[in-house]
Amino acid sequence: MNNDERMLVRIVKEVCADEAIDLACFSYDWILRLRKNDRTAFLFGYNFGLNNSSSARICDDKSAASEILLHAGIPAVEHFFFMTPLNLHYVGENGNWPRIMRLLAAHGALVCKANEGTGGNSVFLVKTQTQLEKAVHKIFSQHQNLAVSPYYAILKEYRVIVLKGAVKLAYAKNVPYVVGDGKTNVRGLLLAHMNDVQALLNVELDDAELENVPEAGEIRNVNWKSNLGQGASPERMESAAPLPALSDLAARATAALSIDFASVDIVNTPEGMKVLEVNCGIMMENFIRHAPEHYWIAKSIYREAVLEMMRMAP
Repeated sequence: MNNDERMLVRIVKEVCADEAIDLACFSYDWILRLRKNDRTAFLFGYNFGLNNSSSARICDDKSAASEILLHAGIPAVEHFFFMTPLNLHYVGENGNWPRIMRLLAAHGALVCKANEGTGGNSVFLVKTQTQLEKAVHKIFSQHQNLAVSPYYAILKEYRVIVLKGAVKLAYAKNVPYVVGDGKTNVRGLLLAHMNDVQALLNVELDDAELENVPEAGEIRNVNWKSNLGQGASPERMESAAPLPALSDLAARATAALSIDFASVDIVNTPEGMKVLEVNCGIMMENFIRHAPEHYWIAKSIYREAVLEMMRMAP
């Protein structure tokens, strides 16, 4: 059984054919073995063999990564770690709840997420104790660990892909939105928009927000998350004003974590630019599908990573 629908698999097969690299696929194409001139390297999922294992594990751990970045003086969104109460011998006799409630009282709004989750899944914005309890129980029903962050009013979110300290791609993540006509409620605008684009959007609005009627020309975001897999769209930052600041912050973050190949998510907040997460799995599936030229951009980056892997392989 193959997994050729993954763009990464298709691209790596093309690169290996171009570069005379022997390729073998295992575990439904989730493990790729590359060989050339007595050199062997592996891809696992979206992880290339370019990062040391300890740093890669730290990047997978949102709370650990944020702690290290903040210690290094790099502005980052705080992620506070909590462990499932099933592991009471680690949590302690006071449990998690008093500390989580103090965070909610201090910040007024929190983002709760799986500490090692991806793609915007199991991520909840909470503003009340009831919402907090539901989110925490939901996450702990599916995951062993939880990360809690203060909620920031994000003006824009960006992704920066860094290879060996050099920025290879930077793009903004534009959340899906509708434009008011002064007559139609948000629900109706959403249905019309989804019919136009022939796609379902992941909408996180309550009934009151859906029934609200925006003024003519008013832009209304329909999701507070900026994940491409949940309806956001990429906008390349080739020469835009934020690019130097984004590039500098992403390079500093990867250096602090001793990571050679990573995608750095950065948010622009009223308090300034902050690193949100650093991902060692370089997934560009949704980026590629937004425009034909994105395929060649991704292929160029993956090709460079593959050739770097083969140079490093023993």
